[in-house]
Amino acid sequence: MTMWKKAAALLLCLLLTVACVPLCAAAQGESMAQLYEGLYGDDMLFQQKAPMHFAGTVRGGLHVTGVLLDAEGNAVAKGETIANKSNRFTLSLQGQKGGYDMYTVVLWIEGTEFARLRRVVFGELWMASGQSNMEYPLSMSAKGQQMKASGVPCNSDLHILHIPSFVAYEGDTERFPAEPQRGIPGAVWYTGGSQQVWGMSAVAYFFADRLQKQLDMPVGVLNCALGGSSIYSWIGFDAIEGDEAVKADLAAAGRYVPYDDWKETGHSVTSDMTVNYNKKVPALSVFRPQGMLWYQGETEIFLGCSDEAYMRAFDLLQRSWSRVFGREEDDLLPILYSSLAPYPYGGCGLARLNAAFGRMQAQRSDVRAYIPNYDLSLAFMPGSGTIHPITKAPIGSRMADAAMRMIYGGKGAYSAANPVSARVEDGGVTVTMANAGNGLVFAGNVPYGFSVCGSDGVYVQADAEILSADTIRIFAPEVPEPVSAGYMLSGCADKANLYATDESGRALPAAPFVTDPASIRQAWQGRDFLSFDFPQVWHFDAEECTGFYSAWKAEGASIAYTGDAVRGKALLLTARGKTFSVCNTNLFTYGKKTRHFSDLDKDYRLIRTMTVQVRCGETPVTLREVRLHVKGNKWYAPALNDRQGKDVVIPADGQWHTLTLDLDTLYRRGNACGATYSRLKLGEVEEIEFCFAGEAGAQVQLDEIRCTPTGADGAKVRFVPRFALAKQPWDYLQCIVMRLLSPFTKA
Repeated sequence: MTMWKKAAALLLCLLLTVACVPLCAAAQGESMAQLYEGLYGDDMLFQQKAPMHFAGTVRGGLHVTGVLLDAEGNAVAKGETIANKSNRFTLSLQGQKGGYDMYTVVLWIEGTEFARLRRVVFGELWMASGQSNMEYPLSMSAKGQQMKASGVPCNSDLHILHIPSFVAYEGDTERFPAEPQRGIPGAVWYTGGSQQVWGMSAVAYFFADRLQKQLDMPVGVLNCALGGSSIYSWIGFDAIEGDEAVKADLAAAGRYVPYDDWKETGHSVTSDMTVNYNKKVPALSVFRPQGMLWYQGETEIFLGCSDEAYMRAFDLLQRSWSRVFGREEDDLLPILYSSLAPYPYGGCGLARLNAAFGRMQAQRSDVRAYIPNYDLSLAFMPGSGTIHPITKAPIGSRMADAAMRMIYGGKGAYSAANPVSARVEDGGVTVTMANAGNGLVFAGNVPYGFSVCGSDGVYVQADAEILSADTIRIFAPEVPEPVSAGYMLSGCADKANLYATDESGRALPAAPFVTDPASIRQAWQGRDFLSFDFPQVWHFDAEECTGFYSAWKAEGASIAYTGDAVRGKALLLTARGKTFSVCNTNLFTYGKKTRHFSDLDKDYRLIRTMTVQVRCGETPVTLREVRLHVKGNKWYAPALNDRQGKDVVIPADGQWHTLTLDLDTLYRRGNACGATYSRLKLGEVEEIEFCFAGEAGAQVQLDEIRCTPTGADGAKVRFVPRFALAKQPWDYLQCIVMRLLSPFTKA
């Protein structure tokens, strides 16, 4: 090697040595200090005008400094701290006013840089949590699909911290720590301009998009939800231990686990207490969100949680999360939350919980906003079920409007109209509502979704009238002495139509409610077809069989709906022959089996009488009988206007006539079997069929089937044998057997 080659090699080594010095120093800085995993990154957003908190680990006693640089590199905020004995540090910098200016954050340990965050902005930061309807992604929503298909860009002024659905603990997503974690592995910040935005919560996206445009500043979302997760999974040990009522609720359900008995494996990430809280929520305590979006409760219905227990858990969630985010007891974190979508849970758990949501809002009306969604489209994504409606944009927009009014100085009510008082008077229940805005209105001329009950707790369809801007009266002639009134006490009440108003017209739909929650024995649900106002009604069961179905079907006649009615619309039959019938379509065929729609309440045991309005055209028509079809091929005919189950002539006088169906006096297969039952409770009524006789071309109208509850239950069945009416030998035998058994038969 020549002298020149040796000199060049020496120079190259020297240059490499000098170049490696800062790299080694940076590597040493990274090993000496580190921010908590997943919480910080480029494109992140901090709540405007609030301190910026940076937390991580560092060797004890070492000095940490930080600076906030503007676009020109000028330091606009500085801070410093020293790590504690646990080798942890928290450094605070002064936050800035919200806007589109981008900043850089640089952190040093003993003068050596160990973190640099670029394109940091300040704006309004919100939390979004709950279960699958909050987790439901933008790409699967109705509007999201339209945006993606048409190439509409997403809002690039949104900043999202995406938190994985399943967070790992020590590398394992199926391990669950007893202690709150300080980082969130896998969490990442991105903007609405990234393709990752299609995976964020659709509700949160449309909320943030609308809020950003109204405020004209960046909006951030802490996207933290998990499908199927229980509310208790989002509450920490300390909070549960400090609330005896919630602790007792969990213990009664067999779901309470003491801290000392906690094991890191064998838990359900959806149903067990604390599992999601410990992995996700405490780590977010470095942020100061302005409020929270919440869409949750379905799992609690599945698990049989009472509405009172849910209300206690929700209150604890709000109080405990407020502490996490640095708020005082008198400054709770505002929560905007949605009602739950229709789903065949069975019973009236959905109706009760949606009504309880309104009571939750009334308890802390200054920091809670209830956003109903029952008036929105019932469409859902195939494979996801009715529990997951694809219409998410209006929910997010309604939440944004609520936030503007609750937090940002906008005018008008920010929560659904909700009862503040109720009194029984003059045969009805008078309800005064808060949050009525410019006044209550019905969408359309006829009110729907109302019910009342007497002391028996059996709710039946009711009428309603608006007495003043904030007061309505709910009543039903069938219940002259009501005890309680309800609105939208149904699994699916898409016809319910009470709204508040604002300067632009109809605002939020009113909150579902029941004036006396303890009264409910049987809710009024799934019987929209009884009004004859809707040619099609929504039914849900197996996914393939969910949708809108004809409310009634005719045999031997054409069917139409007319506005010439007692109330709303009436059903019009035009006979093609001398006999014809009409039957409500409660049944569907799935494969080779005939099934009953599971959303319908087919229990008629607590109904004493039913009335129906009937009117003929130019020729009289005879109502031969009304058939109440039960399981199998059996059917019973109730007594009509005190006659033996058949042959009531409807005169051709152009007047509406009230026919009364006495469900306390039933004839098996009409009068064919010679068997009459008094106080026999039908149980499950599969279909209701009206059978007529008249001339071809005869017309008859039906309107307003109304039900009167029994008022009592448990009387003995009284059997009356009618041997003269028995048609077959086995009918005589049935009369004899039933006559012998009837003294021992209870209703």
